[in-house]
Amino acid sequence: MKLSFDFWPGERAKAASTGRSQGYRTSLDVPVREAAVLYLNDRRVGSVWAPPYTIDVTGQLRPGENKIRIDVANLAVNYLASIKLPNYNYAGVTQQFGNRFQPQNLDQIVPLPAGLLGPCV
Repeated sequence: MKLSFDFWPGERAKAASTGRSQGYRTSLDVPVREAAVLYLNDRRVGSVWAPPYTIDVTGQLRPGENKIRIDVANLAVNYLASIKLPNYNYAGVTQQFGNRFQPQNLDQIVPLPAGLLGPCV
């Protein structure tokens, strides 16, 4: 018998209309934003980062209770959004290379959804 751990297949996202009529666009609400690694009984059994969000666990389960652990990736932007950014002094860089290294929109950094976003069935 084949057994799978299914993170959820995802579903079509309800996107707001942009009013544009050219081209095609589709969105998918996915169960795993970046990546997830599945461990059963402290043993890595697989990872997912793209459809299908299913891992074959045939032969990995033992009778009785099993320990499940899911490690999920986060985004660097979420870390940046959680800290106070330093006041960078670009005077030396600007003096040597000109005014080409200006930070942009650092005040607009906001966290993005990450981790498990849907039910595991």
